Amino acid sequence: MIRQVLGCGPTDAPILLIGEAPGSTEVAGLPLRNIPPSPFIGWSGEFLQEMCARAGIDWSSIRRDNVVQFQPPNNDFSIFYQKTGKSKSEISGYPTSQLEEWHRDLKRRILEIKPRVIVVAGDHPLYALTGNRSSTKWRGSVIPYSDAGFECYIVPIVHPSYARRCYNMTSAKQKDLRQPWFYISVFDLKKAKRISEDGWHPIERTEKIFPTYSEVMEYLEELEAMPEETLINTDVETLRREHIKCIGLTHRKDYAMCIPFVANGLGAPFYNLLQEKEIWIKLDRVFNTHRICNQTIDFDHAMMWRDIGMEFMDSVYVDTAVLHALLYPELNHDLGFLVSLYTDMPYFKYLGRQAEAKSNLAQLCTYNCYDNQSTLEVAEKLITEAKAEGMWEYYLNKRLPLLKWAIRQHIHGLSVDNERRPMIGRRVWEEEIKLKQTALNEALQEVDYQLAYDEKPNKTVQAKLDLLGIEEQIAPDYINVRSSKQVIELLKGLGYKVTSSKNKDKESADEEVLTRLIESEGSVLAKTILDLRGGYNLLGVISKPEDEDGKIRTTIKTYVTETTRLSSTKSHFGSGMNLQNVTKVARPLFCGSFEDE
Repeated sequence: MIRQVLGCGPTDAPILLIGEAPGSTEVAGLPLRNIPPSPFIGWSGEFLQEMCARAGIDWSSIRRDNVVQFQPPNNDFSIFYQKTGKSKSEISGYPTSQLEEWHRDLKRRILEIKPRVIVVAGDHPLYALTGNRSSTKWRGSVIPYSDAGFECYIVPIVHPSYARRCYNMTSAKQKDLRQPWFYISVFDLKKAKRISEDGWHPIERTEKIFPTYSEVMEYLEELEAMPEETLINTDVETLRREHIKCIGLTHRKDYAMCIPFVANGLGAPFYNLLQEKEIWIKLDRVFNTHRICNQTIDFDHAMMWRDIGMEFMDSVYVDTAVLHALLYPELNHDLGFLVSLYTDMPYFKYLGRQAEAKSNLAQLCTYNCYDNQSTLEVAEKLITEAKAEGMWEYYLNKRLPLLKWAIRQHIHGLSVDNERRPMIGRRVWEEEIKLKQTALNEALQEVDYQLAYDEKPNKTVQAKLDLLGIEEQIAPDYINVRSSKQVIELLKGLGYKVTSSKNKDKESADEEVLTRLIESEGSVLAKTILDLRGGYNLLGVISKPEDEDGKIRTTIKTYVTETTRLSSTKSHFGSGMNLQNVTKVARPLFCGSFEDE
């Protein structure tokens, strides 16, 4: 018998909690505790009840319901979507007519309750009421809702089952999953409670886009005349990193100006050449005489240095990602997340991608203003928190100089000793790769297992050896440890389980799977594969071509990673590489000493 699980709780509740669909416990109820079939009484519901208690919300005072009031077969909500074929995400398709009917029914139920706040738990209720996707991005936002003259606010949270599954994640590869979603959801529920009691009073903000030349110069002169300790936020937008399209700035959280340098998607200039020159000269004065704030400021500084030749390292003051990472290393540090914690602005980062895809300059400039307003507000509140926690002086004396060093390194690059490159490459090949690779292949020939793949030389490695002048031919039967397909087939053939803990239906040979085999089974094979991958990556670093000026550049992330060290990637210009894993044998390529043994 299919049982409908109706909503429960006061019909005049100020907070309405909407889930996705009932599970087996919600359908059966809890007879031993005299609890009839109800939403959120299963294991995830208990987790949510604890969240509400921490947020000061009386569980009996809120109304609980679901988008769909019947349990989907196998708890698979994706059956209510028409697959588009473009994505494997269960919410990527369009809703079926059955789900559309449930959406209409949900809105009818909302009109009966007339809550002050609707808390949507998970992707499906968020989509049902707003058309937005991804509760992990939209969570914490306050979204106005209106229907048939009724108005209230929606506050999304991640689904409690997701929060509970992620509660004890430990793998480094599951960093996003390991966010402390329980406490983040408590924070979001406190916001919902506050709105239900006091209403919602966001800051009235003004975005100045497409300013005239006179308006730009007037605002820049106003900024230049302000005291040197004035905190000014700036942010640039680029066209696929090819050139700067616009630059925004503000000194207050309720106003921002975006200065466009292109008038359309084809790159036509917005101002004439003389006007643009005068604007950049005035910007240079402002940036070099005041305290500059930004989110990941190294990117913006790199773009301005490349396109305009502007440097203002001495004025760099607050990078919100770096400061937040210092205070809360366990949390996410992207701006979308920080905005949800420190401002009243809803999630807006998707606007930038939309504007870029549609070449919508007006939307891009508006998005840029949002970025500036929110980043300045985040910065001001982070400074207050850092001072309260006794971390502000540490930031100024340790992290800020490190940030400036990273910016300087990116601008000037690292020298490469090309005379030593072949010798270092040969040494890495002989000491880090060849012996282990040969031993691995010889060991595999002794086991009763035939690799089920086409035996081909590794052309990528062969090309690197040729580039370094190393006279070596890759044997055709060498297993390519960098090929996930080959490694998966090998591990499976030897009886190892290679399913990913993130997706039980997906076979994987990534670092997380190999590390698990080493830790749980002491697999020498898995360790050898990881070691060899590191050696081949190092060979790639050594053979990497430098920039036109003969330098190698790397983007250093100056907030400490979970391995308590700095990490790096290729440069903001698309060249360079990750350098944090360069071992002792390869360091002389980038520094100035090398000892022959």
